Amino acid sequence: CMESILSQTYHALQIICVNDGSSDGSLDVLEQYAKADSRITVESQSNQGVSAARNRGLDIASGEYIGFVDSDDWLEPTMVDTLLKALLRNETDMAVCSVIQHDDDKKSEPMARRSFPNQTFLEPTECHEFVDRFARGEFDFANWNKVFRRSIIENHKIRFNADLHIGEDFLFNLRYITHARSFVILEAELYH
Repeated sequence: CMESILSQTYHALQIICVNDGSSDGSLDVLEQYAKADSRITVESQSNQGVSAARNRGLDIASGEYIGFVDSDDWLEPTMVDTLLKALLRNETDMAVCSVIQHDDDKKSEPMARRSFPNQTFLEPTECHEFVDRFARGEFDFANWNKVFRRSIIENHKIRFNADLHIGEDFLFNLRYITHARSFVILEAELYH
């Protein structure tokens, strides 16, 4: 996961790693990465769950755009660059890419693909269509295949509900898209 983030073709990243009470040596690994790369900030907290960890990252983030990566996943080297370029080119508030799901690790054959055709939703009626299709699960409920504008997150105080252990990402995304005005979907499979 870390190697795929550090290998992004877009280099101007603020990489926030939240160690959520791990007891398996993950903190040591993260601290070694942070010593080797100044873009990495490591935050450690007692185990509070994924929502609290993501909220901690959001509180620290200073970049104009936000993306999330789960620690057992990895990115294609061009993911960040491709999503940012699509978002900026289309002047949209969210960019979404297609996903390849594996059973266990990078070497395994894909278990499933969630591919979405290239689409843009720019006009109000199109955005209503996007919200409807998102709510039906068409563009994936997860956070990790998306890039968000931090200004929308901050201006509307959007955070993850720490009381939820299932569906917290769906609720976050739903809150976000009710304030966003435009969206771009990419067929490119960039997240594993």
